[in-house]
Amino acid sequence: MIGLAMHNYHEVYGRFPARANYDADGRPLLSWRVHLLPFLEQNSLYEQFHLNEPWDSEHNLPLAEQMPAVFRSQQFSDATRTVFLTLDGVGTAMESTEGRKLAEFTDGLSNTLLVVEANAENAVTWTKPEDLPFDPTTPGNGVGAIRDNGFLGLLSDGAVRLIPADLPADTLRNLMQRNDGQVVPEF
Repeated sequence: MIGLAMHNYHEVYGRFPARANYDADGRPLLSWRVHLLPFLEQNSLYEQFHLNEPWDSEHNLPLAEQMPAVFRSQQFSDATRTVFLTLDGVGTAMESTEGRKLAEFTDGLSNTLLVVEANAENAVTWTKPEDLPFDPTTPGNGVGAIRDNGFLGLLSDGAVRLIPADLPADTLRNLMQRNDGQVVPEF
């Protein structure tokens, strides 16, 4: 559902959602997950947010307790925190303060991770504009421990795949970057 919502968002706005919306001073306010709500049949919840306030404002913080089921993992149970995160770093699908256009995924949509199922210790409040830091020297940090055999990955084409725990680091790094020019082998 998240993949379909991302593509519907792109259809309306011409780009995927940014990691967050920002105030005039460049401070992040609310997560991409909040801005995806209208595309997840959660418009009434979306309309309750004060979009010009941070996720932890007096008004917005209580709304974190209304996390939609789509952001819950069967492997991790928490009322307000999610393990479904984007990657935060150079070359990733949600790099920078603006959403990316499909044309910017030069490695191919089926070769680029958009959302990952992170480890439990990396879970964040779903409204908080925080995601999984991406370090190309250690691409597996923060993923792969929530399941015995790997982690779920939402590819930019909307497909969901189990990313195997034994996937070579080079292949995982290439999957995590949208424009590194490296071929992703079959896995």
